[in-house]
Amino acid sequence: MVHPRLKIGAVRHLHSVMCSTVERGTDEDDDIEIDINQPLVGLTLFFSTVMMVILAKKTQLLYGPRSKPGKVSAKNIGELEVRIKLNSGVAVLDDMVSLIQLYRKANRFEDAERYCKQAVQVAEAEGGSDSKTLVPVLNEYAHVLTGMRRKVEADKMKERAKKISKS
Repeated sequence: MVHPRLKIGAVRHLHSVMCSTVERGTDEDDDIEIDINQPLVGLTLFFSTVMMVILAKKTQLLYGPRSKPGKVSAKNIGELEVRIKLNSGVAVLDDMVSLIQLYRKANRFEDAERYCKQAVQVAEAEGGSDSKTLVPVLNEYAHVLTGMRRKVEADKMKERAKKISKS
């Protein structure tokens, strides 16, 4: 369904275009006049406008940069949050990574980033800054940053994870 304001705005724009003529050039000899009132030109403009709206909707230019959120159970998120609060140490990292993945699927990137930061702190506190337990956390953090359109930071996380896994 097209947003009502967009539809009205597109119709107004199309009407203003169809009721005018377009001139281009500086010399009188070079002027090109297009009579918008001709049926083929009007239909072409109408269908091109409709196609632009459809294309914009399909690529989500009108509705935001993120894709539709995946189906994520609030119950699963709640259970993982409780388990994370009750447990501590390395044992909680798997639950944190699972929760981060659920938040990412639900396009709740801010919540996912918050748990990524906590997971990095837990993994570093338990095993140090070069611990192998950091690798899945850093990879998931990179996915979250990519979803937030922060590619430079995501690349740094991926590079750090790769460096740790090679050592």
